[in-house]
Amino acid sequence: MFLKKRKIKTGKAALIGFVIIMVIGLGMYVYQKFDRLPDDPKAALKVVLKEMKGLNSVHVVVSKSIETSENISTSYNLKMLSEGDIALPDSYKVFLKIDGSEEIFENKEFPREMGMMFVNGTYFTSNDLSQNIWQDQSEIKDFQPVSLFNPFDLLEFSLEKAQIVREKDDIIDGVEYAHYSFSYSDENKSQIIKPFSLMVPEIPDDSNVRASVWVSKSKKLVYKQKAEVVIGGLGKEIVETTFSNYNWPVNIQMSGETVKAKPPSEEELNQEAKSDEIEKRNDQRKQDLLAMKEALEMYYGDNHTYPESLEVSKVNDENSEVFKAISHYLKEVPKDPSGDLYFYGYKCEGGEQYELTGVEESVDGGAPKVITLTQRKEYF
Repeated sequence: MFLKKRKIKTGKAALIGFVIIMVIGLGMYVYQKFDRLPDDPKAALKVVLKEMKGLNSVHVVVSKSIETSENISTSYNLKMLSEGDIALPDSYKVFLKIDGSEEIFENKEFPREMGMMFVNGTYFTSNDLSQNIWQDQSEIKDFQPVSLFNPFDLLEFSLEKAQIVREKDDIIDGVEYAHYSFSYSDENKSQIIKPFSLMVPEIPDDSNVRASVWVSKSKKLVYKQKAEVVIGGLGKEIVETTFSNYNWPVNIQMSGETVKAKPPSEEELNQEAKSDEIEKRNDQRKQDLLAMKEALEMYYGDNHTYPESLEVSKVNDENSEVFKAISHYLKEVPKDPSGDLYFYGYKCEGGEQYELTGVEESVDGGAPKVITLTQRKEYF
């Protein structure tokens, strides 16, 4: 009798448990169905941006690498790793470690480690963290930070200006993320190439930029974003930002001694402008010589010889053999950017070996040096 009653109770319990499991499962299915990211990529990222803007704080790790071409006078490699906290909407405190070509630290007095803060609308920098001394940059006109840390910039710009594609989901450290890629029109791409615009006065037409974001499907927050900028003939830059510790308590405030950074003197500004012009001319010369070398190779391909010139002749002399030869392959035969002070030279004996020459001015006031290209020499 007792065994029979226990059997009935056990059966009821099993039925109730089954019903509970079904209800929970149905609830989770409905929740996931209606709480998931929208299928439309733009609509999905609008949801993500709204969630990001609802945050109070976020921890960031920014990895930036810059590689410039060997064909420009300021050729170098640079890597920066930044880590810190952002108190939204715009206050932050980060620390940077910088590595790269030695000439960066020698010529530009770049620190290998530095701190950066943005508090109450003012930038502060520290090149000596051991002393805890921060420079107030408020009096420096057009001060440009080494790196920018607004977590919304890429997403906001891309929502307005980019073509957005939902890529295949990625699994990173065991977590599944929605992957969205951005592509930009020629009209808009120059607006996103902000870091490189510090190094080149004009952005060439053949520049390109690609970007992506990876979004947590459960939190609807950006986990990682990446932008790759390629500037034709000049170099490339890759910036990758990882976000974590959403809404953790942070305290962004000035600590330590602050001093006002002094604006450069008129003499320093003039010298900097003069150096910039010299570097710009040097870069133009290298690009001109490479263009003329390409024209010479095209001429050789058609005629199986290079134009003769037993003595060094001016390339832009319309009566010279080299001018007549390469003018068919160039829109315009280059002239040295200094005017008549310097010129591009050409010499070739026997039609098989040539030498193209130009000058490279010194930014320190020293004597210019000769740079050359030959049929076998690809770079300077």
